[in-house]
Amino acid sequence: MKEELINKIKEVGFKKKNEIKNLLRDLIGIKSICGDIKDIVTFVENQAIQWGLDFERDPMGNALIRIGEGPRAMVYDAHLDTVGVGDINSWKGDPFNAYEEDGVIYGLGAGDEKGGFASMFFGMVIARELNLLPSEFTLYLQGNAEEICDGLASQVLVENKGMRPEGVVIGEPTGLRIYRGHRGRVEFSISFTGRSAHASMPHLGENALIKSSKALLELEELNKNFLEDHFLGKGSLVVSDLKVDTSSINAVPAKATLFIDRRLTAGETLERVKKEIEEAIQPYGGKIEVIESVFKAYTGMNLKLEHYFPSWALPEMSPFVKVAQETHYLLTSEKATLGRWNFSTNGVYWMGKAGIPTIGYGPGEEEYAHTSNDQVPVDHLLKATEFYALFPHVFSQRNG
Repeated sequence: MKEELINKIKEVGFKKKNEIKNLLRDLIGIKSICGDIKDIVTFVENQAIQWGLDFERDPMGNALIRIGEGPRAMVYDAHLDTVGVGDINSWKGDPFNAYEEDGVIYGLGAGDEKGGFASMFFGMVIARELNLLPSEFTLYLQGNAEEICDGLASQVLVENKGMRPEGVVIGEPTGLRIYRGHRGRVEFSISFTGRSAHASMPHLGENALIKSSKALLELEELNKNFLEDHFLGKGSLVVSDLKVDTSSINAVPAKATLFIDRRLTAGETLERVKKEIEEAIQPYGGKIEVIESVFKAYTGMNLKLEHYFPSWALPEMSPFVKVAQETHYLLTSEKATLGRWNFSTNGVYWMGKAGIPTIGYGPGEEEYAHTSNDQVPVDHLLKATEFYALFPHVFSQRNG
């Protein structure tokens, strides 16, 4: 790789530093909580037009930005929605009014994941400006809704739009490390049925809450024996909620429901973990179901969601990982660190269900995601922008 090209990418990226920061500030300023992305997608459309990038909405209403017209596709994936604010008093300032302090930008979505989107956007701008994308490729950036359900937006591209990219780069925060997988998860509800009676005569009833409480203790014990993978780590189970259906505080509860977050490591299938839980709750008569929900996009599209998200890991020797390592080295003269996310991403669909090679490379650290300290270093934004500009060029040279 010619040194002049690397220097040119860095030069152009540095010149656009303020524009990258301003885009991120504008994105933070637009409320886009848990799938509510209509307004921010409209803003992104105007930005794409301003910078000469092709734009469309996919059937779910996600932003789909494009450069190139070749038959070979690659996708950059970054979600534009955020979680809720939470306790407003825990924020140093207005979570929708980004501010910079000591080279770090703070605000809701700064790191998770509007910073990744801003860097990917300008990575594409630079790639087009410097003619870095080979003619046989089309590069897409999907700015999507992810917080409502991991992988749903990815599924729409593959199954509704018929897209099958050669690889995907996710812009979730990785601290500029190359991530190649994470655990999966499945969300269960377990309902217990009893018989209502007046609390003054409990012997006439059957307490569903007591059943669920005993089952809860059995479920916690399961954590001791879950599988463990050398890369993804160990599976885990958390009883995350309990709802009681009772006619009165003076009545024996007739129904209680536990909600389970079961994190999946390699080798833990839906069938396996469901059977483990069924055996644990069998003495208490609980009924287990995978949670399902329906999301209605602002486009009117209805999407049924089964809350099962498989684990995934791209092999370390994968050509896609090797290209990411080479791209990082060319830009930094440093060997890239490989790792995995602790949380879940759209990779559960891209790699977990569709089997499409997927890596993560993003600005910011995942520990600040979903916190009132959401942040991203400006230096990370610039370095990530350079990576996104160069990556397709390196990929085409190694996978021509």
